[in-house]
Amino acid sequence: MLVPWHNAFLHLDINALQRNSAVTQERSQARNFIVSPKEKHIPDDAGRTSVCFTAAQRQAIRWISEVRRGEKSKRRTINDIVVDALSYYLEHKHGKTIAEMEAMVPPRPVNQIKKVTSISTKNR
Repeated sequence: MLVPWHNAFLHLDINALQRNSAVTQERSQARNFIVSPKEKHIPDDAGRTSVCFTAAQRQAIRWISEVRRGEKSKRRTINDIVVDALSYYLEHKHGKTIAEMEAMVPPRPVNQIKKVTSISTKNR
């Protein structure tokens, strides 16, 4: 059984949590206002995969990213660098283009195409 003074502390803690949540939400909204969203450049039909890199390979990717940053290129994410390397390899080693690869992929049935929706963080 809770004693009366314990109920008061419990009530204060709940109020403190609610105030803290409101402050956190305000800061989050302010941060979202200040930082502009990145331009989306990954195709809608792209699938997520996992790739493992050694420390030297990760360093090479970071180096390429920094070189591209110096060139003011927007294509400096790991995904951009790996996709560009794959395109380069296909064209120079095998004489194929990405367009030729896309033509070889069978089309997905319409009922299997999934739309990705964003989840609102306001209700969290």
